[in-house]
Amino acid sequence: MDRRTRYSIDAMKKALFSLLEGKELSTVTVTDICRLADINRGTFYRYFKDVPDLFSHIEDEFISSFQEVLLSAEDMSSYYRSILLAIQENSSLIRFILNSNSTSHIIEKLMLLHKNFLLDMLNSRCPNLPRKEAEYIFEYILGGFIYYIGKWFSENMILSLDTMERNLSLMTESILNVYSG
Repeated sequence: MDRRTRYSIDAMKKALFSLLEGKELSTVTVTDICRLADINRGTFYRYFKDVPDLFSHIEDEFISSFQEVLLSAEDMSSYYRSILLAIQENSSLIRFILNSNSTSHIIEKLMLLHKNFLLDMLNSRCPNLPRKEAEYIFEYILGGFIYYIGKWFSENMILSLDTMERNLSLMTESILNVYSG
């Protein structure tokens, strides 16, 4: 992607999130985005068919960054650090999803993306744990993670990345230790 294309798409994404601070996604128009991003409608339509398509593109980019996490994680700590960095870099998207009645399915997409990876990790640590039980434990860990991230965002990320990583790792390790013992 050339520099001009990247600039235009970034401007549209920033404009969308700026507009979402005061509007619902369904009420944001292409005209609103173009006006705020200082681009013409032709530029918008060169890349996206409508506002939901732009939002879907943003979600897909975020999902792709999480796929890289799966490939690079060496242990639970590096796994959480990579996730937290991706979340921090995409804070506008996460804030929108957590603070609204968003129709975004990104949490479900992320859950499915990581489910088998995490279940396999859980099974390797707890080989005698039945798969169905492991799925429930996974849901518990995921739910806690989502609420923990939500609190972090609602308090403007006052805890450091190191603290968040440590706490998430310790909580997950504690759960795993209970079932591996």
